[in-house]
Amino acid sequence: TLMFAGCIGRNAKSNHSNMDNHGNITVKDFTSTNAIYIAGIDCGIGASASLTNCDNTGNITIESTASVKTNVYIGGVFASVNANTGSTNCSNSGVLTYNGTSAQVSIAGFGAYMKLATSLTDTFTNTGNIVFGDSAKVETAWIGGILAQVPSYNAATAGGVKSAVNKANITVSGTVTSQLLVGGISGNYATKNQPMESCKFTGEIDIKRNEANSSTIKELYLGGILGSQSSQVVTLTNATFAGKITYRAKSTDICRVGGIIGSNTQSTASWSGIVSAGTIDFQTNTEAVNYLASKTVIGGVMANTSGGIVGAKSHCNIYVLQLAEGAKYGMVLGVDRTSTILAKNCEVGGMIYNKWDDEEEVYDGTKLSSTNYYNYIYGSGKNTDWGDSTNYDGNTHLATKPTVQ
Repeated sequence: TLMFAGCIGRNAKSNHSNMDNHGNITVKDFTSTNAIYIAGIDCGIGASASLTNCDNTGNITIESTASVKTNVYIGGVFASVNANTGSTNCSNSGVLTYNGTSAQVSIAGFGAYMKLATSLTDTFTNTGNIVFGDSAKVETAWIGGILAQVPSYNAATAGGVKSAVNKANITVSGTVTSQLLVGGISGNYATKNQPMESCKFTGEIDIKRNEANSSTIKELYLGGILGSQSSQVVTLTNATFAGKITYRAKSTDICRVGGIIGSNTQSTASWSGIVSAGTIDFQTNTEAVNYLASKTVIGGVMANTSGGIVGAKSHCNIYVLQLAEGAKYGMVLGVDRTSTILAKNCEVGGMIYNKWDDEEEVYDGTKLSSTNYYNYIYGSGKNTDWGDSTNYDGNTHLATKPTVQ
């Protein structure tokens, strides 16, 4: 195992506070058959350790054409955290850049890999941009403004993430041969009994195609808050997407893009204070159109879900250009409306704009009627049982866009 850190290589049991790193970390031309951990403050935090008031301003850059046959973990503050850990009032403003070749990579402004139990990530701000560069090539990548991946863990005691704000940009232009999971807060969040509270993303996530090396992404799960959230029950409170998601890549398989969550396999989500008020700008080129037709799902709140949602606010603007017929997009959910997948008691507004060559289709949230309602809320307008035009699906209704601070 290789560890590179600005302050501590591995912290097993100690509680550290007021540690800052202002130096840059650059790792070049390395190869390894073991995991590699790189962090601004601490590479590995053990089960009884903690960090308080720790700030990283140094840039972290990884450049290597040699192959790493296992995992690479990169975090602005820490690389990996075990359970039973508390982290409070930390920040990162350093730029994280990955241009390497590995089996898997996890990159995040706060921490790359976090197993939450009694852990509480409280009051964290990231302003350091994250770059998955042109030369990067991996099988699977987890990228998040705060956390990259939070694995499945059945914790008896609730911990979670609180008051995390990501103001930075995430740019992806490399190649991912399997899955890419990207979130403004966390790429993947799969743990049980770990609430997420008062988290906000105001930066931009830019998924682009590098024409020079024809970089591709096989499967993309992307959300303004979470890229993917598993079937474990997660309480999401006061989560706000007020940034921008831009897509220009070539995808050859699955693409799920949501203002809050890209893919959610939890049963009906009954959350509070959920606001999607940013912009989703999704464009393809002619070469990508045939691949994306029936495999792209875009939702103002959630793209893909096995259940519905209750009580969300979606006022984002969704621009869909050169996307062939068969793709699905909706102001709340990207998937079809069914008897179990419903958007109930949601506030909606904003606009969906679709342009294909010279044909334009616009769903304006201020001019909805019973005849175009489902085309606007859901990814499909196949259902014709509109009901009362003033009370759709449990009082989902139009509302004025809220002010996002």
